[in-house]
Amino acid sequence: VTNRGTFWIDDIALTRAPNTAPLETFESDFYGWAGGGSFTNLGISTQQFQNSGTPTSLGQQALKITWPSKDAGYDNFTYTPLHDTNAPPGRIGRYTNLTLHGNSVAELWVKSATDNNLPILLKFTGSSGTSDVSTAIYTGAGGWQKLTWNFASVSTIAAKLQTLWVFPYPGAADDGGTMFIDNLSLSGGS
Repeated sequence: VTNRGTFWIDDIALTRAPNTAPLETFESDFYGWAGGGSFTNLGISTQQFQNSGTPTSLGQQALKITWPSKDAGYDNFTYTPLHDTNAPPGRIGRYTNLTLHGNSVAELWVKSATDNNLPILLKFTGSSGTSDVSTAIYTGAGGWQKLTWNFASVSTIAAKLQTLWVFPYPGAADDGGTMFIDNLSLSGGS
């Protein structure tokens, strides 16, 4: 053991980790969420939750959505990202610029033991209009699956988001079911 010596360090590079921003983790509440049409039975569940141990996938709760049946319409539930005016800008409850730091992808973990091959349409409303983002399909067969929607084509709306719309079975009928959603977050940034 020595307390003296010389050593050399060369070529150190520091890089910023890719940006990910949690929009909703459901760990304390589900403020900002509202049901519509067949999707009015929303509540926090401690029975099912997605927890991979990563910074944006922690916790012990998820949002449970149960529906009795649905006609071939566009029933939905919504999220209002500006629902906590006491939160600092850019934090859960007050994150309205989804494109901040170059983010271009919305991610949502979904689980359903009653439904497989479940299409989910994501739609944004912002101060400059409303537009469909895209449809992702849950095929997780009762397990957790991360669904993603690239919103680069609607970045003007995403930069001043007012409402995020979730349409399970858009335009199609369904005989009812239950799903859990967890860890709504953003990615794709730098």
